[in-house]
Amino acid sequence: MANAKRTTSAAAAIRGTGASSSPHSVSKSALHYPALAVISISALATRTWGISHPQSYTGPEFSNANNACNYLSNSYFFDTHPPFAKLLLAATAYLTNPSACPPIRATDAVPLSLRFVPAILGALSPLLLFLTLREMRVPTLAAILGASLVVFENALIQQSRLINEDPVLFFCSVLAVYSWVQFRRRRYSSFTVGWWFWLHLTGIALGLAAGTRVTGLATVLFILLAAAVDLFELLNPDRTASLLTYTRHVIARASVLVAIPIAIYLSIFYIHLSYLTHTGTGDANHSIVFQSELIGNEYQLTAPAVAYDSVITLQNRDFEARLFSTSEKYPVNYINNRVGSGGNQVSGDTAPIPNSNHSWKIEQSGKAYGGKGELLDIEKKPGFIKDGDVVRLRHVETDSYLVTHDVASPLTEDHMEMTTLPPNEAEDRFWETLWKVVVIEEGGVKMGRRIRAKKSFFKLVNTQHKVSLHFLNGLLPEWGSGRYEVNGDKDLGERYGVWKVAEVVSAPDLKEEPETDVDRPPKLTFLQKYVELQTKMIRLHNSSASLSNSLTIPGFLVPDLANPDDPDGELFGAPFVIVANPVVWALTAVPVAILLGSLGADAVLERRLKSSLLRPDVRRTL
Repeated sequence: MANAKRTTSAAAAIRGTGASSSPHSVSKSALHYPALAVISISALATRTWGISHPQSYTGPEFSNANNACNYLSNSYFFDTHPPFAKLLLAATAYLTNPSACPPIRATDAVPLSLRFVPAILGALSPLLLFLTLREMRVPTLAAILGASLVVFENALIQQSRLINEDPVLFFCSVLAVYSWVQFRRRRYSSFTVGWWFWLHLTGIALGLAAGTRVTGLATVLFILLAAAVDLFELLNPDRTASLLTYTRHVIARASVLVAIPIAIYLSIFYIHLSYLTHTGTGDANHSIVFQSELIGNEYQLTAPAVAYDSVITLQNRDFEARLFSTSEKYPVNYINNRVGSGGNQVSGDTAPIPNSNHSWKIEQSGKAYGGKGELLDIEKKPGFIKDGDVVRLRHVETDSYLVTHDVASPLTEDHMEMTTLPPNEAEDRFWETLWKVVVIEEGGVKMGRRIRAKKSFFKLVNTQHKVSLHFLNGLLPEWGSGRYEVNGDKDLGERYGVWKVAEVVSAPDLKEEPETDVDRPPKLTFLQKYVELQTKMIRLHNSSASLSNSLTIPGFLVPDLANPDDPDGELFGAPFVIVANPVVWALTAVPVAILLGSLGADAVLERRLKSSLLRPDVRRTL
C-alpha cells in the first residue's frame, strides 16, 4: 500500500501537481565546498599564470584576432565555422582595447584582454564538470578526479591560454550537459519554475555551442538523444498518467531543445551579417549577387550598364575564357571525312590579357519579340541593353558578324559551328546574326534587367536556330592554336553557355538613367544570404585551405612546424605544438575500456546465464 502511494505521488509530480522539491537531491559532503575552491583556483591559475607569453601572436591567434577586428571595421570575412566565438572576441576588443584592431603583423603585441576570454571560460569548464558529476550522484572523490583530469590536461590548458574558439565551445557544451542534468533532477516536479529554467538554459547552451563551431552539433545530438530516451521513459503509465500530459512534455522539449537553439543559431548569423557590410577578404567566396551588396565591392563600384554600340569582351562564367575570333579559317575537310565551312574561326581563349581579337561591338538589330513570340520591327535609338533584347555581335578585328549555321562543330557533331560573316554576306543571312539576350539567375536572383559589366550573367540564344553560344572544355586541333571550341548548343539549360561582359573597351557617351523598380535587382533577404553562406561553409569545411600553425599530439614528440614561407612568423603567426598530457590520456582511456568491458560482460552473462555481473542500481547508473 505504501509503494502504491509513492507511485501515485511520483506520477502526480510528473503531471505537474507534485511538490517542487526533488526526491533525488544530492547531499553535499564535507569535501564539496573545499573541492570547489581548489578546482576553481587550480583551473584559473593554470590558464592565466604567465598568460602574456608569448607576447606575439601564434598562428591561430593572428587569424582569430583579425576576424574579431573585422567586426569593428565592418569588413566582410569568411570562415568555415559559425561566428559566435568571433562575435564574443569582437565585443571584448570593442570594450577593452579597440585601438589594437586590426593587428598589422603577427609579431605585434597581443592584447591580453582577448586571451582572458577563452582563459576564463576554460577555467569555468572544470568547475561545471565537477558540479555535473556531483549532480549525477558520482562520489565526491570521483568527481574531484574527473574535474582534475580537465584542469591539468595540457591541450585544454594551452588552448585556453590563447585567442581560441575551442574553450568557448567546450564551456557551452559542458554548460548544456550540466543544465540537462539539473533538468533531469527535476523530472518529478514537471512544469515548475526550476524545471522550465534548466530546460531553457539547456536550449540556450545548445544554440551557443552550435553557433561556435561545427563540432558543437555533436553536443546538440547528444542532448536530443537524451531527450528522446527521457520521453521514452515517460511512456510508462506510472510516470505519465494521461496522453495530454505526455503531449505537453513532448511539446515542451521540442520547443525548447529544438526551436530555441535554431533561433539562437540564426540570430548569431543575423548579427554576423548585420555587422559585416563592407567589402573584405571573404568576398570571393560568394556569388556576385551577394558581393554586390557589400559596400566598396568591385561589383558595386565598377559594374556600369552596357550601352548599345559599346565594344566589349565576353567571358564564359565557368571557365573564364573569352570569346575569340580570327581570320584563320576552319578546315574544309576534317580527318574523319566530315565537311567544314572554311569560315572564320570562333573559339574560347584563356589568355589573361585581352587583345583586339577578343573585342566585339554589340549593335542593335532593329528587332524585338512581340507578345506572341514573333519578331517585330522597332526603332533603333541610343540605350542600354536589357534582358530579352535582340542584338548583333560584330567582331571588331575582322569586321564580321557572329553567326551559327547548320554545319557540325569540329569536336561535337551534334552541336552547330560558330563563325563570323562579312557585312555584305551577313545582310543576306540577317536572321542568323540575331542573338537574344537571356539574363539568368545568380544565387537565386536575377541581377536586374539591365546588363552590367562583370555583374550580369546571360545566355546568347540564336533566334533562327534556337541554339545558345556554348563553351566546350575541349581543345581544338593544331589548326586551332591551342584554343577551346565554342559552338551552338540546342540544350539551352546547359551551364557552360553562360557569359558575362568582362571588359568595356569603349562605350558611347550616354548618361545612364536611374533604374526603375522593375529593372533594379531585388536585395537579398537575410535568409537568402544565410542559406548561401551556410552552403559555402558546409562545402568548404572539410576542404578548407585556411592556414593553421598548430598541432595536437598525444606524447612529447615536438616536430618542426616552421612555415618555409614565413620562418619568422610575421605573416601567419608563430607555430606551436599542443602536447597532450599522457597521464590524463591513460586515466581516461583505461576506465572507459573497463566500463565498456563491464557493460559488455554483464549483457552476455544476463543473456546466457540469466545472471548479472553488476548490481541493478549500478547498471541503472551506468
